[in-house]
Amino acid sequence: MPQESSKQKFLADARDALAVCDAYGKDLAALSSDLGAPMDSTYDEDKDFEVAGILLRAAIAKVEPRRYIVGRTKIQRSQDFVNNYFMDQPDHEFRMSQNSLLQLAVALERFGSYGNGASLGRIARTYGIGEGTVHTYTKRVITAVRALRGKYIAWPDADRRRQTSAVMSREGFNGCVGFVDGTTIPLFQRPGIDGEVYWDRKSRYSLNTQVVCDCDKKIIFAYTGCPGSMADASVFRRMDISKEPANFFSNGEYLIGDSAYGLSNHMITPFKSPATNLPENQVFNKFLAKSRVRNEHTIGILKGRWASLNELRIAINKREDAEHAVGWIMTCCLLHNMLADLG
Repeated sequence: MPQESSKQKFLADARDALAVCDAYGKDLAALSSDLGAPMDSTYDEDKDFEVAGILLRAAIAKVEPRRYIVGRTKIQRSQDFVNNYFMDQPDHEFRMSQNSLLQLAVALERFGSYGNGASLGRIARTYGIGEGTVHTYTKRVITAVRALRGKYIAWPDADRRRQTSAVMSREGFNGCVGFVDGTTIPLFQRPGIDGEVYWDRKSRYSLNTQVVCDCDKKIIFAYTGCPGSMADASVFRRMDISKEPANFFSNGEYLIGDSAYGLSNHMITPFKSPATNLPENQVFNKFLAKSRVRNEHTIGILKGRWASLNELRIAINKREDAEHAVGWIMTCCLLHNMLADLG
C-alpha cells in the first residue's frame, strides 16, 4: 500500500474536521429555528464552529497547491562538481535536484562502512532519504570517480619508473618499478550465477583483486572481477601488464611479487623449496620480503579506509551486479590515490 504523505494526511484530517463543523453548524441553525430564538443569543458554540470552519478552509487553500506541507530550505550546490560532471549527464538521470555534496557524502559513507553499516536501509535512515535514492547516489558517484581513472590510476611514465628504480636500487633491486599482490574482496552472500566458483581458499565467496603499487604506496594498476577461487598467477596472466609487457616496461624493469607468481623477465619472486635451503637464497628472500611488504601495507590502508571492501554488500545475480561490484572496488582504489595525493 502506498505510504500517505504528511500533506495528504493533513488535508484529509482538515476536510473531515471541516465537514464536522459544517454539519454541526447546520444542526444548531435548525435547532434555533425550532425554538424560535436567534442563534447568536441562544448558542454561543455556533460562532466557534463558524470561525473554525473559516480557519480550516484557509488552511486547506494554502496547503493544497504546495508540493510539501512545509517549505524546504534550498541548499547551495557545489558548482564545481555540478559543472564538471552532473551537467554532462542525460536529462532522464535527474528527476529532482539534490545537493551534490549530499550524494558524495552518502556514497563515501557506504564505501567506508563495514557489513550492515553499508546497507541501503541504514544509510537511508541516517540521511532521511529512500533506499532507491541511496543506490542512485552511489552509482552516480562511482561513475563520476571512475571517469577520473586516467588521472589517478595511471601506469608511471619512463621518468617516474627511473625514479622508483633509483629508490629500490638502494635496497638491492635496481630496475624494480613496483610491487604486485592479490587480495580477495569477500561477498556478503553467494552469487546467484555460478556461485561455487567464487568460493575461495579462505572458505568464503569473494572477488580476486590484483593491486600493483609503487614505493610510495600509490596504486599504479588494479584489476578485479575474477572469482575468488582463481589463483593470483592465473588472474595476473589476464592483465595487460602480463600479456603486453613491452607497453609497460623498459629493458631491465620488473615487478616484485610473492611466491604465488611465476618468475619471468618482468617479475621477480622469492626462491622456493628446495632452493630456500641455501643460506644465500634465504638472505635474498628476506630482503625481497622487506621490500615487497609495501604492497601489503597498501592493501591494508585501502581496506582500512574503505571498510566496505572487507565484506561487499552487493548481491551478484546478473552481469550488471558484477559490473557494479567492479565499479565499487575500482572507485575505492581511485579514492585511495586521491587521498595519497593529499598527503
